[in-house]
Amino acid sequence: MVIKNSEKKEAIIEAYISIIVKSGIQKSPIAEIARVTGIATGSVYTYFKSKNELINEAYLYVRNKEFEYVLSDDMWQKSTKEQFRQLFGGLITFFYNNPVYFEFSDRFAEGPEITAESRKEIEKFTQFTKFIDNAKKDLNIKDKSSTELLFFLFGFVSSSSRYLFKENITLTDAILDDLLELAWNGIGLRIL
Repeated sequence: MVIKNSEKKEAIIEAYISIIVKSGIQKSPIAEIARVTGIATGSVYTYFKSKNELINEAYLYVRNKEFEYVLSDDMWQKSTKEQFRQLFGGLITFFYNNPVYFEFSDRFAEGPEITAESRKEIEKFTQFTKFIDNAKKDLNIKDKSSTELLFFLFGFVSSSSRYLFKENITLTDAILDDLLELAWNGIGLRIL
């Protein structure tokens, strides 16, 4: 029986994310991942049966890192404005502080390699839907489809993050507030 080490598994995932962002899916051989992590090529297969399994694990890994960053136990005791800032401002801040994760999510999270099973495993995503549903119920945001509102907001997060990187802008609270105000004006019934 082979004993798996969670630190090695995480190192493989981190190396894979960096390599795939730099070189793409087709140019990310297992041998390169092994070289970067300092383990034998065969050892990578101890943790992942295939590159397809590895990209799906990387997807789950990055998504969970995002959720760990933006969610908190006391979130639902906060005002709609504070929840909005925590969720969507938190995602922008997370990606700003983790550009490789942003690039990975931006380029690969919606790709055909990510299985339906992996997408379903991200149950914490329902927290974003819960925010939208609560905000609509409290008449704080427009009564539009939750799916449409979420696509708009996640598009906003992606575009804002890309803008900050492309223009080499330092993310400050004032800039984040300006960005969030623009998004809120797109969905809100009341000015924050």
